[in-house]
Amino acid sequence: MINNFIKFKKKYFLIFIICVIIYYLIKLNLIKDNDVYELFTDNKIPNFTTFHSNNYIYDIQGNLKYQILSKKTIHFSTNKLSWLYKPVLITFIDKNPIWIIYANKAKLTKEHILYLYGNIQYHSLIKSAFIEKIKTNSVIINFVNQDITSKDKVVLYGKNFYSISNCFTGNLQKNIITFKGKVKTYYAINIPEKKN
Repeated sequence: MINNFIKFKKKYFLIFIICVIIYYLIKLNLIKDNDVYELFTDNKIPNFTTFHSNNYIYDIQGNLKYQILSKKTIHFSTNKLSWLYKPVLITFIDKNPIWIIYANKAKLTKEHILYLYGNIQYHSLIKSAFIEKIKTNSVIINFVNQDITSKDKVVLYGKNFYSISNCFTGNLQKNIITFKGKVKTYYAINIPEKKN
């Protein structure tokens, strides 16, 4: 009889615990959607993190403009901000890759502006290009109008020359780069050998 009474108490205690859990689950579901959303959107906590991502950016006509690869991407939904670590950006014109750009890290904002930081290197993917490589430490790329700017020292390497400047502006789609400030250019002159 006592065993039956103990089993009876355990059974009702278990039912009571289940009822309490159901009550709190129902109460949690009655919270407004905005309140629940705010619970999971803290600016300090990312909404997701990906490793080895590969993203494509197209223009309005559906033409491929950029491919962005990164070893790690962290995204914050509240301010629509993404951090990319070891990003690689490939630019395209008419489906042809034109530039490949490497950096240590990058920040992509909701305004479609990419800020590149640390050891940035542009390499031309066109073998006959006049400009072969560009090196700097920070670059801002506006994906809307394709403008690029840098306020850091920049070194541009071309065929038989290189130039150094304090900063530059340009446009990726037009393949234009304009140096600002002090500009120094050094040429390698090929002098024919004298025949004796």
